[in-house]
Amino acid sequence: MTSTPLPHRQTENVRTTRRQRASTGSTHGKRVIITEKPSMGRAVAAALGVTTRHTGYLEGSSDIVTWCVGHLVELDEPEAYNPVWKQWRMTDLPICPATFIYHPAEPTRDQYNVIKQLLGRTDVTTIVNAADAGREGELIFDLVYTLARCRKPVERLWISSLTREAILAGFRNLKPAAAYRGLRDSARCRQQADWLVGLNATRAQTIRARGAGADGVYSLGRVQTPTLALIVARDQEIATFVPVEYYEVVATFQASAGSYHGLWGNAQGSRFTIRAEADAITAKVQGRRGTVVKVEKQARRERPPLLYDLTSLQQAANARYAFSAAHTLSLAQSLYEKTFITYPRTASRHLSSSINRALRGHVEAASVGLYLPFIRTILARGTLTLRASVLPHGAPSCWRLAGRRWTHPGGSGRLPTPPLRRSRNSRLSGRKTLLRHARQRHSPSTRRPRRAILTRPYSAPWRRLGRRSTTRSCGWR
Repeated sequence: MTSTPLPHRQTENVRTTRRQRASTGSTHGKRVIITEKPSMGRAVAAALGVTTRHTGYLEGSSDIVTWCVGHLVELDEPEAYNPVWKQWRMTDLPICPATFIYHPAEPTRDQYNVIKQLLGRTDVTTIVNAADAGREGELIFDLVYTLARCRKPVERLWISSLTREAILAGFRNLKPAAAYRGLRDSARCRQQADWLVGLNATRAQTIRARGAGADGVYSLGRVQTPTLALIVARDQEIATFVPVEYYEVVATFQASAGSYHGLWGNAQGSRFTIRAEADAITAKVQGRRGTVVKVEKQARRERPPLLYDLTSLQQAANARYAFSAAHTLSLAQSLYEKTFITYPRTASRHLSSSINRALRGHVEAASVGLYLPFIRTILARGTLTLRASVLPHGAPSCWRLAGRRWTHPGGSGRLPTPPLRRSRNSRLSGRKTLLRHARQRHSPSTRRPRRAILTRPYSAPWRRLGRRSTTRSCGWR
């Protein structure tokens, strides 16, 4: 099935009725709230008090909450534009449609029809885009809205947390859809570029390969092909690497404070390619007394590492648990939907300043057991700020700053070692540990903080303020 695309007509200057409560819709009709996934739809419905269940949506007195199931709308295949393009021929390339057309994805057509019916209801006057706060969320909503031929005004819910407080705050501060027009356009550009590059390059490469006697389809893409090229180039470097033997002179020095090792070096470096040259240096200094001619001391300040964005989270999970990037994203998305962490699909390592208003509650949630004196120091003398994008709900920001030990303008201290054990099967152990901690809920009686294991780098080193390093230079006589 194909559908002719419609020009995007989301109203840019919409006069909206101010709502006294987050759960109150327009005074003239209902509003449809479209989320990206069913789990987010249920969270939004629970926060707004929408409880009546129907097939594919929930309805209340003034709000209707429904959801997409990923991408409900897809780009059409080449033969939808021209039946001749169904055959793979070099003379037809490049295939560049003047206008792209879309159709509902067959596996999720029923849910698309539910949303289309809701958008067309006469008692619905306002639409709220509550998809994920990112470029892909804009695209998922916009394609459904456009293909359904909807003309009703749209407001944008932009939140990075699925807690009840965050959802209600987001509905009190809905934005006009036009404010995110650039993000929507960039998402469409990305999708259409993938179609153009992937389809034309794959066909061209496959036709050439078949002409040379090869079989199969040679898939090329905007992202996968450059990535594969990097892997191949690195593999070739490894295959053609020629090891070079070199020598270094390492001496053991005896001093009043004890022994230490020193590496010989000069302006050209410390390595010798000829062993005789290294042996000559060894013979010259063997058993001789050295004189310390210069001592350098330096105090350095090192900032604590920033918190995780999606890429650094995936790297840490791969290094620690051998998780793939897709598996880490799946776990992080699941934790986000269960309100354990903030929105993970981001390249930012900072949170908005609005989170600062809730920071004290995060820190106080950790006031238990061995953490208690540490939290008191922070609250009494520290300055509370947030600096990360992926933050565990109910956990203090100090967990993410410096591993077991932490520094702060108001003082420093040692955090207790977290209850994390590694088994022989690190992948299974990591997965079980993550899921076990993900199930822990905040209990008012014990004030035990909720935690998401992947949001804290346990292996991060203790980075002290004012660490001193000493270098000694020795001369010989």
